[in-house]
Amino acid sequence: MSEILSTYAHMNRRELLIGAAGLSMTALGAEGSGPTFILIHGAWHGAWCWAEVLKGLEAKGRKAIALTLTGVAERAKELSASVNLTTHIDDVVKACESIDRVVLVGHSYGGLVISGCVDRLSAKIERLVYLDAFLPEPGQCGFDLMKKEYGAHWKERAKGGPGVPPMLSAKSMGVLDEKRAKEVDAKLTPHPIATFEEKVQFDLEKWKALKKSYLRAKKYSGFGPTAARAKTLGLEVEELDAGHDVMLANPDALVAALDRAVAK
Repeated sequence: MSEILSTYAHMNRRELLIGAAGLSMTALGAEGSGPTFILIHGAWHGAWCWAEVLKGLEAKGRKAIALTLTGVAERAKELSASVNLTTHIDDVVKACESIDRVVLVGHSYGGLVISGCVDRLSAKIERLVYLDAFLPEPGQCGFDLMKKEYGAHWKERAKGGPGVPPMLSAKSMGVLDEKRAKEVDAKLTPHPIATFEEKVQFDLEKWKALKKSYLRAKKYSGFGPTAARAKTLGLEVEELDAGHDVMLANPDALVAALDRAVAK
């Protein structure tokens, strides 16, 4: 796997699907010495949602990898009650084994994942980017960060099984073109509910020492209060003209924001 990952940075406009070590990822890269963007999707999504962002970053000479976390999208057959937040943190850590410098980008649920990676990857992390994402404190879980009635509805929809079905449609997440919204809805898969039940743990001082950005989707109100809190914590906050699924609704704006974040 290390040999495969070390070569992707020298390939121009080629898409690779890497299945080594149980990982599923899409990588695009260009020559350069900058950090590698590790793109981590939110609930119900997969690496597929970052396709346009990968191409945009490559066009700017950036290296990027989009992961599909265990139990969703093309890895849906791996869904089980044992898939939790630690599983997804492990996915990210494995993907970073042969990379020296990374920018972790977590969308929505992915904010829990990148926070949980701090202790294990802090020496490699050049920036954390929370993309309309959960911003937990140590010891909090995903359900702690949403309204109790909403969390109860998630559990009800899961019906005691390992996965919660999509709770938002593509349209509600900002994908407004009807044809494309249908295509996105068809790709959404149940998300491992244990990932929202497990409390995230990380060293707060290590987290504070890292560069951090919060990108808020201004056409989606759900994470507005989180973005406001991010400001009080000293994160660099930027609003993007898009709904929640920024990578699908306005990939160009997201690429530009990520490029600016690394240039700082």
